[in-house]
Amino acid sequence: MDIRQIDPHDDATFTDWYAALRSGLVAGRTAPIVFAREEVSASLRSPSPTKKRLPFAGFHDGRIVAGMILDLPQAENLDLVEWTLAVPPEHRGHGHGAAMFAEGLAHARRLGRTVHNSEVDVPAGQALEDSPGSRFALAHGFASLHTEDRLVLDLPLGDGELERLRVHSAVAHDDYELITWVGACPDELIDGYAEMRTIMGHEVPTGEIEHEVIVWDVERLRTGERRLAAQGFASITTVARHTSGRFAGYSLMFAGEHSPEGVYQDDTLVLDGDRGHRLGAALKVRNLEELAARFPERRHVHTWNAESNDAMQHINADFGFRAVETMHEFELRDEG
Repeated sequence: MDIRQIDPHDDATFTDWYAALRSGLVAGRTAPIVFAREEVSASLRSPSPTKKRLPFAGFHDGRIVAGMILDLPQAENLDLVEWTLAVPPEHRGHGHGAAMFAEGLAHARRLGRTVHNSEVDVPAGQALEDSPGSRFALAHGFASLHTEDRLVLDLPLGDGELERLRVHSAVAHDDYELITWVGACPDELIDGYAEMRTIMGHEVPTGEIEHEVIVWDVERLRTGERRLAAQGFASITTVARHTSGRFAGYSLMFAGEHSPEGVYQDDTLVLDGDRGHRLGAALKVRNLEELAARFPERRHVHTWNAESNDAMQHINADFGFRAVETMHEFELRDEG
């Protein structure tokens, strides 16, 4: 097999590469979500200053039979490689995945990268060893060090359900103001918001995975906002601000124009000293209200929830989220 890095500006090759990658990523999964072609194209054609993305294709008899992306952080975690590797079902069993992994590992070694992470989604209730992606990862020395439930909320919510959630969450936070925006963060809020994003990196459960926390500042936030807009994403953000003026929490979701049915529910954070006021639920309700007003055509919200995060597990269950997959975060530390 011929393995080479592809040029994302080569439309014909990129289209075939993306089709192979997507086919492998969605095979055998439950309610799978994969970034759209346009989203991936934009992220590769306009490199981020904080993450380099390298796309590779495996060719056999002139056809692309495997796809791979190596993501290389450029600020924190300079020893890390984040992997996406997929082989369409019809091309499996011929060693293509193993060959791609060997090439990727050799490339990482040349760059001095020794820590390798990859996420594998396993349908709910399926044993780890019954998942092709997990079997592949385990066979190549990876270990599952962190798991999260991947949850789906069907939209629109039933009659009166959003109002029930709003009333239930509004009982105990009179000392807080909720502020919502779509797109770029208002200038007067961005310093406090950047601080919250950094705190989230310290608070989010990661199991046995140990990484340097991403430090957010105004420049990094603004760069990220521009890149997301270029990829076709609209962000919906709500922050909770105490009457004293300090931020107490936030919730963030993304709606992509190239994936017109789904929405990504990303971070939700409430600071330790502000918990117990139903702020987590209130933040998510406000975002859902904004989503219904701005994007009424959306049919599913996708989110992830660590099993250890009991508070968010209860909130998501009350909202009606259902578990469809378990996301396993695998890690390999390369001894050379």
